[in-house]
Amino acid sequence: MAKHRIARVEEIPAGERKLVEVEGKSIGVFNVRGEYHALENVCCHRGGPVCEGNLFGRLESEVMPDKRTREYYATEGDVIACPWHGWEYEIPSGECLADRTYKLRKFPVVVEEGALRVVL
Repeated sequence: MAKHRIARVEEIPAGERKLVEVEGKSIGVFNVRGEYHALENVCCHRGGPVCEGNLFGRLESEVMPDKRTREYYATEGDVIACPWHGWEYEIPSGECLADRTYKLRKFPVVVEEGALRVVL
């Protein structure tokens, strides 16, 4: 396994991403609340460029005492939707929200002296 320098920490602020190519693989590197995650840029559904999709939080809901439903974002920027067909994935785990048996390939990210390195 080799470590590949992909960026300086400040190049990927919280809630942002950077797309890189390492060893012929397209990889999205995400900063989710100060933690870095690297996902292969290939959707499990039809191979779309999932890491280029919209970022958003996890939408949750609750039934209020008066029986109305309240919806809210429980998290921020830790879900990505494939731009081709909308399949949604949790960035920290790579799991598909609709069916957790589908999972994007993840790669370890290490921070060394202010540099981000992905391990392949």
